[in-house]
Amino acid sequence: MSILHEVENNLETELFLKQNGKKFSNDCITAMKLMFSGVRLNGDTCKELYGFHDRRLRDCIAARPDIVKKEWVYGADGKKKYVEYWIEKFQPPTKKEVVDEWKKKLKTGNGNLKQLDLL
Repeated sequence: MSILHEVENNLETELFLKQNGKKFSNDCITAMKLMFSGVRLNGDTCKELYGFHDRRLRDCIAARPDIVKKEWVYGADGKKKYVEYWIEKFQPPTKKEVVDEWKKKLKTGNGNLKQLDLL
């Protein structure tokens, strides 16, 4: 499965896409690797720090909306500044979270723990 979009809305840009598809595809791979390593990307960081166009971020989210996430970042004035993209990795619960969850499940109405029948 390709991350890169395959169809453009006019002949000229479609030709440009076909001519540069390999580079664009590599840029998508670079973006995914960066996000997998925990880097949050936006249009400026793509261009200034990593040398690829932010269109590749939209390609990544279109191809993998299950893991690539995005949200607007707001300035101090409350106005939208830019969209930030990242990969949401699964984080297993901590031991404390597991213990607390089971305590909630096992508590009775009087605050004591329920007696479990193990067999």
